[in-house]
Amino acid sequence: MGFSDSIGSWTTIDLQYSYNFMMGGTEGVITLGGKNITDEEAPRVYDAANVSYDPKQHDPYGQMWYGRVKFAL
Repeated sequence: MGFSDSIGSWTTIDLQYSYNFMMGGTEGVITLGGKNITDEEAPRVYDAANVSYDPKQHDPYGQMWYGRVKFAL
């Protein structure tokens, strides 16, 4: 198995949608989103100690989804 100091390209797609609404006299926002929705794996880096990833440039967690609700009086 040969090792190289080159790092492959890495492109991810992040999406977010927010919906603003009024409920009585209270303003609200519902937000739904996803990071790295295509679940792209971070490129491997040979760093002499082991084969891992570059934490300054890449996120190893993969696909993440989130939701948020905010109310303002």
